[in-house]
Amino acid sequence: MSAAAPLRDRGFLVELAKTGGVVVRPAKQLTDDLRRYVRTHLTEIKRELKEAANDPRRTQSVQAWTVHFTNGRGCTAVNVTGADRSAMVEECRERFGRDAVDSVEAQA
Repeated sequence: MSAAAPLRDRGFLVELAKTGGVVVRPAKQLTDDLRRYVRTHLTEIKRELKEAANDPRRTQSVQAWTVHFTNGRGCTAVNVTGADRSAMVEECRERFGRDAVDSVEAQA
């Protein structure tokens, strides 16, 4: 299992900062236990993120996602970062509003 998986499984976006650190968003929703988890596994998380960033398959990956809004509308979002579903949900909620996004599904 990935060291970042427990965070992503809870809907957090985990990414490498430009400074080489780790960014977990939304930080306001991190519990004390999750903050301890990040500190304890920081080296593993950084290694995984660096490996993923240097993986040539990742940079060539493009995924289309269907975003469903709470008002019944929807849109297509295109992501080239290789984000998984939970990361894409968080990205859409940050972009469109936390309460505006109902769900996100990967398109085939």
